[in-house]
Amino acid sequence: MSVLGIASVFASLLVAPTTNPNSEVIGYRFETEPVTVTKKVFFDPVLFSAIRDSGRTVRFEIKSKYEAPAPYFIADPSMPEIVSVREIRNDVDSLLYMTRQLESLSSGQGKAAIANDAMGYIRTINRSYDDEAILGQWRLLAGDRPNSFISMVEADHTKGLTFQDFFGQFVCYDSQYNLSGHQSLAESRQRINNPLRLIDPSTSTASIDLIHLFASMDGIYSDTGSTLISGGYGNNHIERDLASWNGDLQQAVKYSNGSGSPFITPEPAFSTIMNNVGFGCSEEDIKADMDAMTITKLYFEGYSSYTISNSLYYYYSRSGQDNWYRPYSFMVSSTLEPENGNIGDLTVDFSREVYREFNISFPSFGDALYYDWISVPMYIMMNGGTTIPTMSSRVFVTRSFVAYVVDGAQKGGLL
Repeated sequence: MSVLGIASVFASLLVAPTTNPNSEVIGYRFETEPVTVTKKVFFDPVLFSAIRDSGRTVRFEIKSKYEAPAPYFIADPSMPEIVSVREIRNDVDSLLYMTRQLESLSSGQGKAAIANDAMGYIRTINRSYDDEAILGQWRLLAGDRPNSFISMVEADHTKGLTFQDFFGQFVCYDSQYNLSGHQSLAESRQRINNPLRLIDPSTSTASIDLIHLFASMDGIYSDTGSTLISGGYGNNHIERDLASWNGDLQQAVKYSNGSGSPFITPEPAFSTIMNNVGFGCSEEDIKADMDAMTITKLYFEGYSSYTISNSLYYYYSRSGQDNWYRPYSFMVSSTLEPENGNIGDLTVDFSREVYREFNISFPSFGDALYYDWISVPMYIMMNGGTTIPTMSSRVFVTRSFVAYVVDGAQKGGLL
């Protein structure tokens, strides 16, 4: 590309993504090319902070006394030239772009390595989904933190908005920044003063917990490459559920059991549970859990060239058009395991899947013992104890959840 001599030419290189009107600009990401000769590159002043933070020395040139000084930097063999600039926001379009960029850094290592590096990187941005202990919950469910990949990714600051700056925007609380696993986050945290949420494309007014999404995906995926139909993809049946929707429902059951919740009978709309912070089962977490099941299923089934970013694209292109697709596809994805003994009625099969994991018989709603207190399905709601939460607490949460999912899926007319 020729030398960019005026600011307006450089500004025209901005790629205009399909932005969500409710999203916010996070920063700018550069596409670069190496150069063999030294070049003076002028740029639009709006990019001043992004250019400076990328390690380039910004200078100014006075072209005439009637114009403001024009900013520029020097591109040389040690500092690549910027050939295009992309605006990055907290929407799905930017998520797809940044995930593809992250995956490209592992190219050539095969399907499993590419996806697991990217998922592991994003998941462990939040220390809640990382474990130092050898037998830590997330380490067992999702594998080790990809330390060498993290070091390689976070060493490059020449392309504008860094991966740690982008994904770090979606960490809720200061205490959740994983500074031991992602040391570059110490710098990013100083720049991040307004944590964001991923805009839900199906509504444009609600949001999804992005890091929770990738944690659930990584827990479902684990580190295997088998397929769902031939014996269970990623982690086993219970571990997959525990890393996603089951884990959040267990949090809600634990709270209900310990608080003597007044909502036991009759069951409220599940939105009542999601809107009560005490249950630890927010709507943005539940959406992330539901999305994770289908996105990971699409990945393992080979959609879109076996990349997580393309599976994200396929899923959100569909769910963004029809808000019933999320609950319906979740019902399908969570009932495909051959050990379920499905009868072919999706509503019944899904209901039985949920209730069984909480020791509830269906359709009688009796107290069953599918799993004992030391088993993985009981892990969270047991809270280190030896007594399974009351039947009323388990029914209260699970029946509300089943109704929430089934009611949403019925809008598509496929049940």
